[in-house]
Amino acid sequence: MLTQRHRNILQRIVDAYIHRGEAIGSKKLSQMDGLDFSPATIRAEMALLENMGYLERDHVSSGRRPTPMGLRFFVDALLDRTPLSDRDKKQIIAACTHGDNMEQTLTEVSRVLAAMTPNACIVRLPRMLDVVIHRVQLIELSREGEAGVRILALVVSESGHLKSRVIHLQTQLRQKDLDEFADYLSREMRGKTLAEVKKRLQRELEQGEQMFHDLCRNLLESSVLQASQDPLIVNGRMNLFGFAGQGGISPKELARLRDLFYVLEENRKLIHLLEACDKLDGVSLFIGSENGIVPDHSCSVVAAPFFGPRDLTPGAVGVLGSVRLDYAHVIPLVDFTARVLGALLTERSLPEYS
Repeated sequence: MLTQRHRNILQRIVDAYIHRGEAIGSKKLSQMDGLDFSPATIRAEMALLENMGYLERDHVSSGRRPTPMGLRFFVDALLDRTPLSDRDKKQIIAACTHGDNMEQTLTEVSRVLAAMTPNACIVRLPRMLDVVIHRVQLIELSREGEAGVRILALVVSESGHLKSRVIHLQTQLRQKDLDEFADYLSREMRGKTLAEVKKRLQRELEQGEQMFHDLCRNLLESSVLQASQDPLIVNGRMNLFGFAGQGGISPKELARLRDLFYVLEENRKLIHLLEACDKLDGVSLFIGSENGIVPDHSCSVVAAPFFGPRDLTPGAVGVLGSVRLDYAHVIPLVDFTARVLGALLTERSLPEYS
């Protein structure tokens, strides 16, 4: 159990580490406002905090810095979040309302958050996995003689989302045939998910009328009936050099950056981490070893899910940086961004944030 004195000392050590990247000794701590203790008393308390696992040091005569356990206690129990300014809110809302589609919007959100933090920003797009079909429409675009016909396939979900693809058919179907088959598909597939629709089309391909086989095969192969993948938008990679240290990059820091850049490019670990946020409430913090991203546990991720209509899986927005993240600023930024995105996707009123 930490005493109030322990808490005061730990808070100042973490502040010094986050904002200046330095380990700090008892003499320097004794000169800070609000710590009216002798260097000897502070040194003894720091030794206790080290024994309890909250602090560490490189060698006997060096100052202390927080361990991941110390950072976690600081964030959970001692952190005072910085209120968002009106300017911050306006920047986030402007980013969340930018662009003509979801991917453009979230790309702008990641760019703005990367600049505001400044760290790398990661966004996982919502996925249309369990889309429930409302209507199918097939429209003839052009006829190409013996080469066949080009058609536009439209699939509309119950929530109004539209997917469309141009398909080239070898058969000579007329618009009347396309309308009849589209009406049939709409009746048979209304209320079913993409997976169920694909099974039904497979049966049509095996047992249905020969004239529609080419159409069924093309619909099955087309991305119009494919579930979205797990695209990850990343911005602000170069910001990661900002916490690599001053006066050049050491071989150790270069190896750390290499590991981080690999994770950002390969992105499977990040997607898995962001998926974990879907089951949690509000902002999640993964400090050091808690995220399992890089071997030396030198980075942290602050992330939050955002939710849209019921046929979209949740998306997630996060900031990735050093364990020295400015948590007091980053946490409210990520929280507000996720809540604005959720409100816009579900057409709720925008949230307030003090």
